[in-house]
Amino acid sequence: VGLVSEQTPGGRLRVLVIDDSPEILEYLRELLTNDDCEVETLSSPSEGLERLRRRNEYWHILILDLEMPDMPGLRLLEKLRQVDRELPVITLTDNPSPESTSDALSLDVAAYLHKPFGGDEMRQTIARVARKQGTIVRAEDRVHVLVGRRISQLRQERRMALKILSRRTD
Repeated sequence: VGLVSEQTPGGRLRVLVIDDSPEILEYLRELLTNDDCEVETLSSPSEGLERLRRRNEYWHILILDLEMPDMPGLRLLEKLRQVDRELPVITLTDNPSPESTSDALSLDVAAYLHKPFGGDEMRQTIARVARKQGTIVRAEDRVHVLVGRRISQLRQERRMALKILSRRTD
């Protein structure tokens, strides 16, 4: 996918994953690291909440399992929303239900994915959520923005309409 953040040094999207499954943590770390994201994985909801409360750390997206033994993901999300209403959260669940969906949506989750999910589904979800937040653009989107800015600059410098400028070859 080639996700690029314009809001962090190095342009890397910072993703925190909290899930009690070592397999899911390893899978998401590998998947997102290969997409040039900076990924931190935690299996402890309590540790995750502590990390989220730190003011010196910034995350673009939280990926959160809803079913964890120590602290259910919805409980962690309730506590998180008391200190941060803005962080985009993608929830994961093995057992989707109307209640969990409704509860998650009431806590402003950005996306609700069912396990198992595919790599492409996760990539597309992250890209959609991050773009909606204005956090990232795909590399090709960035090129389009730069080309658009250059065209606008040339139009202003030469005081030309776009139609006339498009016919010019110099």
